[in-house]
Amino acid sequence: MEETARLRIIGLPESARLTLTTVLRAHGFEVVDGHGCPSEGVSVVEDADLLTARQVEVLRAVYWHGSVPAAAAVLGISPKTVNAHLDHIYERTGVHGRLQAAVWACRRGLL
Repeated sequence: MEETARLRIIGLPESARLTLTTVLRAHGFEVVDGHGCPSEGVSVVEDADLLTARQVEVLRAVYWHGSVPAAAAVLGISPKTVNAHLDHIYERTGVHGRLQAAVWACRRGLL
């Protein structure tokens, strides 16, 4: 018996996510709701340009310099602005913290 491919869609606007979900289900895929770390056996479908260049720059700075204040100093912005960028990164990628964001970025070759 052939196993059904399980997918999770992240980083798309709600209307686009619903349209893609409908198309994928019509073609025999199982679409799993929710965000966060992928479950075993669930592939993730995401927008190729999920993060802006500035968000990648901020994520790299936090990763390489180890803290929000250090990244802010290197980037010449306030720690509050770094945290705002991180919040947007978490929302777009479906992760829940700096460690998960770093893992997400490493898996995609961004760090």
